[in-house]
Amino acid sequence: MKGRIRYWISMGLLAFSLTAAGQSQEMVLINQGVRLHDAGKYNEAIACYDKVLKMNPHSARAMSEMAMSLLHLQRYEEALRYSTRVINMHNEALLLSASIVKSSALSGLQRYDDAVRLLEDLLPKYGDDELLLYNLSVGYQQLEKWDKAIACIEKAIDANEYNSTYYQQYAELLEEEERYVEAYFSTMAALLYDATNDDAKQLCEALTELLRENISTSDNAGVLPAGMDKSISQRLQKIAPPTNGNTEQFRYLMEATRTLCEVAELSASDENDAVFWTYLLPVFTNIISEGHYDVFMRYITVGAYPESLAWLKKNAEQYRAFVAWLEEQCSSEAEQSEEDTE
Repeated sequence: MKGRIRYWISMGLLAFSLTAAGQSQEMVLINQGVRLHDAGKYNEAIACYDKVLKMNPHSARAMSEMAMSLLHLQRYEEALRYSTRVINMHNEALLLSASIVKSSALSGLQRYDDAVRLLEDLLPKYGDDELLLYNLSVGYQQLEKWDKAIACIEKAIDANEYNSTYYQQYAELLEEEERYVEAYFSTMAALLYDATNDDAKQLCEALTELLRENISTSDNAGVLPAGMDKSISQRLQKIAPPTNGNTEQFRYLMEATRTLCEVAELSASDENDAVFWTYLLPVFTNIISEGHYDVFMRYITVGAYPESLAWLKKNAEQYRAFVAWLEEQCSSEAEQSEEDTE
């Protein structure tokens, strides 16, 4: 809070700032609250912010963090009140984050139209912000405006192609539109960029269900990516379905995923510029061509199958080589993106 008044002891012999001392104490409490929030201790975080606001009722940062913790506790009315106060203070550094919290609180109160309208009003100023685009996608999804939801999440992926949450959101939307092949690859991307997230087991189960119930069933194959060979269902039907047990489930995923990649790669064309062809498919075909397919499949299923974790531990050298290769790929892409921006 630079620019606040400094108080001077008489005759100017010694000076200190009461404001600076207070600010230091405020920041200690705010930082402590943020750490507690990140640890999932939301009530304890709120207690820290309460102390700050008793010292400084106008602390925009404390109110902003308070709103976030209240949101996680589903105390939507209170989160709405605090985030609105931050917005009304016209604090440029906190405006976007406070607006996203307010929109989420409105959604929690089932005021979906208001939530989306709030974010839409921010597009002229923050239209390229990935978090805004992601949250707007979620808002459109709640309103069942699927085309707009997909367009927003594709822009978010274009801004950050390594965010697991974006791919998970994308997969949900694609499945809703019966674009099952794309949903399958997007689910794999969600696991690739965060194989140990809380939904890992559920995502692995979703892969198997998409294969068995949709993609391999010719009557329910859904909308294939433009240009993709329509024989994919017949190819997958030749793979023996899994019986009970993790070993069989994993074997089925291994064979079916490789087949999907092979068919899709043969169908690829420079004219196809959709997310599936430009972001999703190249990642997985490169993994296969570089000899990392086995470790990749173990890696993305580690949250669902204990056998995959045991395999990775046993084949630690292969695992480290795959991680190093993946990090190199991400680094190269990031450098290329910076060059393109310049």
